[in-house]
Amino acid sequence: MIRVLFDHQAFSWQQFGGITRYIVELARHLPDDISPVFPAMLSENAYLDMLPGNMQPKVSSWNFANYRVRKKLYELINSRRSRSIINRGDIDIIHPTYYNPYYLRQSRRPSVITVHDFTHERFPDMLPDSRTVIPNKRRTVMAAGRIIAISESTKRDIMEFYGLPSERIDVIYHGYTPMSAPAFVPDMPQLPHRYILFVGERGRYKNFDRFARAFAAVAAGDTGLHLVCAGRTFSPDEQAMLHSLHIADRVTAFRAYGDQLATLYARAIAFIFPSLYEGFGLPVLEAFSAHCPVGLSNTSSLPEVGGDGALYFDPTSTDDIAAQDFEKAA
Repeated sequence: MIRVLFDHQAFSWQQFGGITRYIVELARHLPDDISPVFPAMLSENAYLDMLPGNMQPKVSSWNFANYRVRKKLYELINSRRSRSIINRGDIDIIHPTYYNPYYLRQSRRPSVITVHDFTHERFPDMLPDSRTVIPNKRRTVMAAGRIIAISESTKRDIMEFYGLPSERIDVIYHGYTPMSAPAFVPDMPQLPHRYILFVGERGRYKNFDRFARAFAAVAAGDTGLHLVCAGRTFSPDEQAMLHSLHIADRVTAFRAYGDQLATLYARAIAFIFPSLYEGFGLPVLEAFSAHCPVGLSNTSSLPEVGGDGALYFDPTSTDDIAAQDFEKAA
């Protein structure tokens, strides 16, 4: 039996998001002769509950202070728990869930790393942790025995930024769990009758601000149209922006996953992904599986993933986003 450690890193700070969703799905679908190992964690991640009982780590969380403070404490304590497992010596392979190279100093075990994207390298000014992440990422990727890229676009980025040969990199596309909406979701508030769906994080290169302006322009002429966001609740800054655009009463956020997320996709007019850059874009597959029309940015990996099944737009142009007839995206 090969024992693979999936460490604490992304689970310490990500409540929702593609990295932790990917790791959980990867662990769930490993062959029988590979055993995933997770450290006990302080975490508020939504996806850990999706692991089978024999894989689930012991998970707890706190409710004091704000999440920014809590996740820093989670990272500090969880790091010790990952180190403890590595020090026991019964791990065969380390698959870090992010780019902190701490394990390189204490273990000679081989590592495999999945590279999701190059957002920090492409948009260093948008991401305040770029000065740390960029060198750490280079170190962990260069030290890996094997590198997984989640798209041909990401593979090209690895070769461009690190000068690595193609032979060291395997492109393995994301899979997905097919989604079918249940007839009734008891704990979900009533959805608007007609809405466009936005899924995931909304900050910086995710381009939500520009998309919100495009939605406001469309909504001014379509009084029955709403915007539903699946993910965290709106920050004070986001609330202020929505009020300034006069759409605060037309935009709703749901902390949705599983059956709830499936319902959001299935009932939406369209799922729109206006991101400036994506290494893959798992929500695209989720939307397809729920038979939800899809509108995508025409950048990075998204045309590769969406193929001829999506409607494309220029994500840097509010006018171009607003001009699309997403109800015809199907």
